[in-house]
Amino acid sequence: MKKIYFLMTMSLLLAVTAWSQAVKLTGQVKNVQGEPVPFATITVKGTSDAVSADQGGAFTISAAQGSTLVITAASFQTQEVTVGNQTNIPIVLVGESNLQEVVVTALGIRRTEKALGYSVSKVDPDNIVQKSEPDMLKGLQGKVAGVDIRTSQGTPGAATRIQIRGNNSFYGNSQPLIIVDGIPYSNDQVTTSNQTTGGTAYSSGIANIDPNDIATMNVLKGSSAAAIYGSRGSNGVVIITTKSGSALRGKKGLEVTAKSSVSFENIANLPDYQNDYGAGSQQGYSNSNGSWGPAFRDRDSIPAWVLYKNAFPEMFPSDSVAYRAYPNNVKDLFRTGMVYENSVGFQGGDSKSSVSATMSHLAHTGYVENANYKRSNIGLGAQTKLDMGLTVRGNFSYARSTQQGGYFGENQVDGAASLFARSMFLARNWDMNLPYEDENGNSLTPNGGGQFDNPRWSAKYNVANTAEERFIAGIHFDYNINKWIRLDYNLGSNVARLNRREITEVGSRAAQGLGRLVLDNYRKQEIESNFLVTLTPSISEDFSLRAIFGHNFNQRLTENDTEEGNKFIVRGIHTLKNTAFQSFPLDYYEKRRIIGAFTDITLGFRDYAFLNVTARNDWSSTLPAANRSYFYPSVSGSFVFSDAFKIQSSVFDFGKVRAGWARVGRDAEPYQLQNIFVVNPNFLGNSTVGRDQTFNNPDLKPEFTQEIEVGT
Repeated sequence: MKKIYFLMTMSLLLAVTAWSQAVKLTGQVKNVQGEPVPFATITVKGTSDAVSADQGGAFTISAAQGSTLVITAASFQTQEVTVGNQTNIPIVLVGESNLQEVVVTALGIRRTEKALGYSVSKVDPDNIVQKSEPDMLKGLQGKVAGVDIRTSQGTPGAATRIQIRGNNSFYGNSQPLIIVDGIPYSNDQVTTSNQTTGGTAYSSGIANIDPNDIATMNVLKGSSAAAIYGSRGSNGVVIITTKSGSALRGKKGLEVTAKSSVSFENIANLPDYQNDYGAGSQQGYSNSNGSWGPAFRDRDSIPAWVLYKNAFPEMFPSDSVAYRAYPNNVKDLFRTGMVYENSVGFQGGDSKSSVSATMSHLAHTGYVENANYKRSNIGLGAQTKLDMGLTVRGNFSYARSTQQGGYFGENQVDGAASLFARSMFLARNWDMNLPYEDENGNSLTPNGGGQFDNPRWSAKYNVANTAEERFIAGIHFDYNINKWIRLDYNLGSNVARLNRREITEVGSRAAQGLGRLVLDNYRKQEIESNFLVTLTPSISEDFSLRAIFGHNFNQRLTENDTEEGNKFIVRGIHTLKNTAFQSFPLDYYEKRRIIGAFTDITLGFRDYAFLNVTARNDWSSTLPAANRSYFYPSVSGSFVFSDAFKIQSSVFDFGKVRAGWARVGRDAEPYQLQNIFVVNPNFLGNSTVGRDQTFNNPDLKPEFTQEIEVGT
């Protein structure tokens, strides 16, 4: 019994002694310039005890002598301080500008720039929003070496194509994989009608990303950089992290940012027109398109244009019009466009949790009449670190856009109508400011004959309207088992929906003048899952090692159906029920999956020599069972000779050489294995079928590309 009392007494004394060692500490967090760092987080290492500094950087915390305080703050390097016998601890944090440059590479893995053995371009988000652009890719034109960005049209919402280092596939699609907050983001252009014979300026998926919500953006150019993405990244990878997706806490607690901008646009240039000769040929007058007729100085009048005279006889009492030039008859078809944008963002949180939100609206009125594009975005994100050490982060974003515009393409094709195919060649004596329609709503042109629709009439009546929605949701977990083993899991879904109405009005040159309605409905869902195990064991003072082992699951589901109605029964009512003939040109469904296992190992020597090796094996559902498994590796290295040889001067402070080799696999599109009959629209109530024009291969194998990259 005495032994028990003795042990209890000693335990109590030890507890009292330990309690007495915990002292109340005060301090202030400052930067290297001596300015306070507000709302820094101070944590007792190895415990859940943490406090947040106030606006002036001051803090109070209880900690035992010999314990370690960990101080973190946004945009500053993490610092550790050992508690001694002092009660006041001054803290000085070093800013990120003093840190090694860090870039986000494959699967969100962060690496120092010196360790990269391949080309990665880091894009400053501020450069993207310098000028209001309806498409974030347009803001990158000419700003990233080796990246070709082109727009299909100059009208609002027109698709933008991005390509890295040229074409590299027989499939013809060389656009890179786009990753937003760890989830693939499709940049599909849904083409309803042939753009050569009368389609409109269709948009692409990337236009729905809000540039104001971008926190970081990196372009992985080479196959070595993209090898870990496998067949998804054989054309390069663009990695975007949003402010809402990262859910970072503001530097000053709750932060609110607001932006409003407006910009104007005009057509860049027009041909230099002569204004000495009018309509006709061989210097003789005729009411035809082109200006090869008599000189204006040789004739003062011509017969009134028939369609205009019949529609508005009061405008032509003498049955003639002045024969003179209208120098601006092409220029007047265009107007000044405007892009107007508003955005507001919020960031806040405490030492353990943070939230962020971004909301924006953009309206683009084009320089082409009756053409516009509108987009609204909202992004939400939050993260928290539980007492058990598990970090949970979630994000959700929603975008909705509408696009309206006319039809383009070649006007010479039978049954096609283009808004501007003939506008560049208007006779110099045609006054295009005259009324463009009669009292029945029919198009009026000087030369008549249905050769083309009046551009202003076409802009009003021949219109395509598109509504798009994009939903992105993701959740991320990470947990440090110990200081050298980390687990990460990311699950996300990306859903795109599109509804389009293409109207060709009665009286147009197209659709035999009877009118046409085309409805296009498109939906694509992508699910992405990634699980990573990261090992960073301590080997020696000279060598460092990081090994990543992972599993990837990707599923894409696409649905697309098109309905067409021809010959409106009642003019002006644009519904399928109001058409005499209906058909279903497209009814498409596909579902594909890729499952992958991969590893990424980096060995470093004295922080100036690095070797990186990746390997991946994919199993694709679009390939035959015998060939659906395929393996591909990559290896790259870098040597920072300025650090190895300690080269430092006022004119040279950093030098690196790098080299890499990669072999990247790519699977096929769905339905490429068997030759089948295709069901066509009914003919007189009877079903019809046809053979596909593509000869498929039941023994299809994956496509591989190899790349060798050397650079400095």
